[in-house]
Amino acid sequence: MTIQGVRRLFGDPTNGRKRAITIDMLARMAPVVRATRKGQPKLATKLGAVWAAMLTGFFGMLRKDNLTKGKQDPFNPSRGLRRGDVSIDGDQMWLRLRVAKTIQYQEEPHVLGILATHGALCPVRAVHKHLEDTPGLGHAQFLFMEKGTGKRGAAAVPLSHQSLVRGIKQLVAAIGEDPKKHSGQSLRRGGATLTYDVGVSEVAIQAHGNSRSEAVRIYREWSTEQQLALPARLAHAARAKCRQVGAA
Repeated sequence: MTIQGVRRLFGDPTNGRKRAITIDMLARMAPVVRATRKGQPKLATKLGAVWAAMLTGFFGMLRKDNLTKGKQDPFNPSRGLRRGDVSIDGDQMWLRLRVAKTIQYQEEPHVLGILATHGALCPVRAVHKHLEDTPGLGHAQFLFMEKGTGKRGAAAVPLSHQSLVRGIKQLVAAIGEDPKKHSGQSLRRGGATLTYDVGVSEVAIQAHGNSRSEAVRIYREWSTEQQLALPARLAHAARAKCRQVGAA
């Protein structure tokens, strides 16, 4: 009770909702990723895994747990997103989510489709490139892999939650934004924001993002123009009424 009282009085900055990573931010990150991979080959595998996971998470509106192994536990091949769960056919990429927040009791997997964008922000190309960079792994291995560390140096290990978040924050900082305001959840929020902005129905958004409730609404971030849209209509109505009655 005492801790809750202190939080109410002084706030809890560590518990704030993270901001969305927008399509504009991703577009500004793309040249940074390309330049870093060319200039620092040792980071190519790790950065490739992070970038592929980010684009997949954004366009697939995936939860961070779909993209990485657990924070502390070792990767469980019966739960995580495996290489055998991804299928790329031309411009189409299909993901088979066997376990998620809404799939916990061996229900039917959630099948998610993602299309190629044929540009710097293409999730299909990013995943395909990442698979080429980490060859020789079976279908049961994790989809996103990073270069191992340690004296023996494993060739590749499952992308950790920590590595994904660190990579996101580094890229956010590289484009001049505040890394403290973004995390793994920022990808799902960003994808949801874009789908709302382009006029996709809420039912379709829920289906794509594998959400069983209307909680997906909280993921949307409103631009300044969108926030002022309703006040603008109110102001217009007030001006019209003033003209009608001859008020100054």
